[in-house]
This record gives sequence, C-alpha cells and structure tokens, in this order.
Amino acid sequence: TMGQKHGKATYNEAAIPFINLPFAAIESLWEAFNDVADGFGITLFEFQEICAELAGELGVNRVKMDDKSEALFKVLDNDSNGLIDAIEFLTALAVASGLANRDTLEFVFKCYDFDGSQELTIDEVTLAMKSTLTGLSKLSGNVPPREEELEVQAMDAFFQSGKNEA
Repeated sequence: TMGQKHGKATYNEAAIPFINLPFAAIESLWEAFNDVADGFGITLFEFQEICAELAGELGVNRVKMDDKSEALFKVLDNDSNGLIDAIEFLTALAVASGLANRDTLEFVFKCYDFDGSQELTIDEVTLAMKSTLTGLSKLSGNVPPREEELEVQAMDAFFQSGKNEA
C-alpha cells in the first residue's frame, strides 16, 4: 500500500524544485552534507550551504537558491525549532527523485549505515523507513505511518531475507 501512491504524489509547492533530481544531484547533496554539517540536525544556514549544490542543476543563482532552500526548510521544520533532520531530508529527496529502486535503496541504506558495516540492523532499517517516510510526509503534507507498523514491516523483511536478528 505504501508504494502505490508514488506516481500520483502531490508535493508542497516549496518542495517541487527539489523533486525528480538526478542521482548525481542527490549524491552531491550527500557530499555537501558531509562537508558542511557537524551532526544530523542542521540549521537554515547549513541547509542553504548544502542546497547551494543544486543552483546549477536548477538553473538559478545563489540568492534564488537560498530563497528556494529557505522555503523548503520551513516546510521541513514542522516543529519550528530552527533545525531539520538532514538524513530525513536527503533520503526523502532520493525517494522522490524517481531514481531506479535499487539506486534509491542503496542511497537510503548508505545514509543509515552509521558504522560503515554495509549491513543494517532491524533498528536501523526501522529508523530509515520512519525517517524517509516522515520526510516524504512533510514534502507532501500526508500523515506518516505509525512507527509500530514500520517495525513490523522491518522485522518481516529481515525474516524473509533470512537475517533473523533478535
């Protein structure tokens, strides 16, 4: 049921310039995040620095890019605390980009492979699903699924893969 709306998704107006980015643009955002940010919670200034990578892709100057970034930041900062979750933003953009499914999954997994082991635990898979879907929900204005539903799906995926983990 979760994947069925993909082709028909509607997005907040501020998100539209950031939808359907090519893989190279998503990768450049990831690299900029790693260069700019000290942690996962980023400020508007850091967000603008990261998104400045997209100015060429979107055909705008830095001032216009900063304006587009600020508008999107306000959508993502739904608790108005002046910080957004960078990984939530990056993985949501990857899913909304229309990349091949494998490229999208590999990008999301890379973002949540915190120890570099190239394997995710059930908790990391649950967090990846929760954060990515929360980011997509903010971009589209939909309500994200409950965490319990995601935990069940993550456990089911592990069970089916043969990677049972207690």
